Amino acid sequence: DFRYNTGGLSFSRMMFCVTENGDVYEVNASGGRLLRSFGERTEFFPVLDSVEGYTYYVFYNSLGAWRFDFAGQFNILEMDGSVQCGCYFAERSFLAVKPFGIRFSRELAPLDFSESNNGGGWIHLPADKGDSLALTPFEGKLYLFREKGIFALDAAGAPEDFTATELSYGGGRILRGSVKKVGAGIVFFAEDGLYRFDGREAKKICLHFDFSALTAAEGQDCRAAEADGAYCLQYKIKNGSWKWIVVNPESECAYDSFEKSGLCDAGEESLFALAGQPYCLKADGDLPMWEEMKFVCRLPLYEGEYTLKSITFEGKGEFFVHLVNDRGEKTLEADLSGGKRTYPVGIKASGFLGEITMTLTLKKGTCVRAVSAEIYRLKGEG
Repeated sequence: DFRYNTGGLSFSRMMFCVTENGDVYEVNASGGRLLRSFGERTEFFPVLDSVEGYTYYVFYNSLGAWRFDFAGQFNILEMDGSVQCGCYFAERSFLAVKPFGIRFSRELAPLDFSESNNGGGWIHLPADKGDSLALTPFEGKLYLFREKGIFALDAAGAPEDFTATELSYGGGRILRGSVKKVGAGIVFFAEDGLYRFDGREAKKICLHFDFSALTAAEGQDCRAAEADGAYCLQYKIKNGSWKWIVVNPESECAYDSFEKSGLCDAGEESLFALAGQPYCLKADGDLPMWEEMKFVCRLPLYEGEYTLKSITFEGKGEFFVHLVNDRGEKTLEADLSGGKRTYPVGIKASGFLGEITMTLTLKKGTCVRAVSAEIYRLKGEG
């Protein structure tokens, strides 16, 4: 969603679709018009030239970087290197290039990377941390996420004093496309699970959710978006099929959701494709296309014997609840016309092996705002 100044106080907008192989289309009500075919995965970010007063896009890939303007022109930026990620921060453009450095533009000139006094320059990086995945501004600072590490960039003062400091991170390989600012933190997906970064350290979250084993191939392609304070993730599992996860980072609640291909943030909206059509993701939106939709979550249990006595739901509408573990299963038909209701269950479970999976099948117009469970512990320690 490209919003730009056409002169004075006059603004306009263009919508883009960028395919997996780097075809860039302008999209409108009548269809799409091909603007450029890069032939490989291509990313982009907006920049504001505050001197000229115009907004541009910077497109980048392994071949370099280009400036795009509202006239539909792509102009190559004068710089060397294979660009892996980039962003606009503190009146400059920052581009992480391979082999392992960060090019930054002149201040107040985000499209000029020439090296001079108070001009553009380089921040050098170690070569043993893998590819650069995302440059993310957060709470007035700039962070670089690489496959095997996280760096804080000091981009204040004179350009020759810019530095990158590696922060402590002992997790698995971070996956491209998964880094997203959500609420008071940055959430990202790694081979060993989901993490939340607060500007100092990365903490693994949603420990009891089954994210399934990822494909071992390098360059695992994830898509992530933020919608109403939730982290939405699209990724591929070992058998080649896709999963769609929604996470509330604050409560560490996660569940399987419906298909949302090509997740992306566009301005204040989060967009995705479904059956070839674009949709906007909203917390209070209507279910797309179908009359019902399934959501799956898992109740975390620790060592010992348990009985799930009852479950309380808050919301509105009708839905089915299917509970299952290695000892049995049960299906409930729920009606929240009163806003809140408790249903008896009576399923036993034991520790992690007896984890209880709950599937909610919502009818159109149904909203489940909160779920709580009453669990009796029979024996065990901790």
